[in-house]
Amino acid sequence: MADYRQRRSPRIAVRVPIRIFGKDSKGINFFLDSSTVVVNRHGARVRLSEDLDPVGDIFILCQATDEGERFRIVTPNAPSPPHKNLKGVECQNPEKNIWGIEFPEVTAEDLQFVQVRLECPQCASLVNAMISESEVEVALADGGFQRECSVCGFSGLWNEKPYLPS
Repeated sequence: MADYRQRRSPRIAVRVPIRIFGKDSKGINFFLDSSTVVVNRHGARVRLSEDLDPVGDIFILCQATDEGERFRIVTPNAPSPPHKNLKGVECQNPEKNIWGIEFPEVTAEDLQFVQVRLECPQCASLVNAMISESEVEVALADGGFQRECSVCGFSGLWNEKPYLPS
């Protein structure tokens, strides 16, 4: 996703189930069950099962917290393959944290990366990693994050461990 302005908060790779409400380009109301790919205090990158052209704001309900807020789509409309049908959305009220996630403090340099919490599938050790957004997209296509465990030596696909509230 192209950056049109400086990032304001850290991004965390996490799949959060959401429901999106809005109007399509013909003015017809819709709702769509989906999930996030990356979230931050000011918005998210969400997965869409079909190309939608909402007019005006959309409303996103975070199903993990049962809280919602108005968002606007900030990714330009362009055709994309189904596995890459991702849209950037910006929260109209970023002071309200609908994700239920405590965002870590980071430096300005860290804002160019996405924080992801990974779990080794063999020994269940946890690692917080800072990776590029393109690496997140590769992991979505591959089904996990390729890395080696410093604890048990396992080398292969690691699972994402959510930052969701307990």
